[in-house]
Amino acid sequence: SRLLDFFARDGAVYSQYDLSRRELAGGALPAPWKAVRSKTTGKVYYYNEETQESKWEPPLYPLHHDWVAETSPQTGAVFYVNKFNGKWQWERPVDEHFLDLQGAGHSDAEALRMWRERHGQVDLGLAGLEDVEACKVALSKLPAPTSDADAVVALTAPSADAG
Repeated sequence: SRLLDFFARDGAVYSQYDLSRRELAGGALPAPWKAVRSKTTGKVYYYNEETQESKWEPPLYPLHHDWVAETSPQTGAVFYVNKFNGKWQWERPVDEHFLDLQGAGHSDAEALRMWRERHGQVDLGLAGLEDVEACKVALSKLPAPTSDADAVVALTAPSADAG
């Protein structure tokens, strides 16, 4: 009954994983993040293997614009397909602009906020993570998406200090 309750809420996105394992990776989660079940509470938290950061909210990394998330009809597993060449992969391809913002020293949350301001209504492609309650809270803190036309104008309009 606890397992059914888990799948009815936050666990639905993890139905593709073997839950007999304590750590879950891939699918909707970008590398190097893993979903880990707490030994003491049984709740899922997120752990970054590279930085050793852990948090209760899932990492929200926008999907690269050349890729779409698909779900296997047989297993329910999330995989990614390149729109142009049909190549597919299990690992989540993250948007390059978002990675550049991270590389410039911005936190995940700040990089996502800046990315959203620049890209407007572009779908984040979260592959089910948007249904996790902690993710809904994080998404509600982002600036409202602008229209695609506003985003294009913002990208092409000269700045006030351009000569």
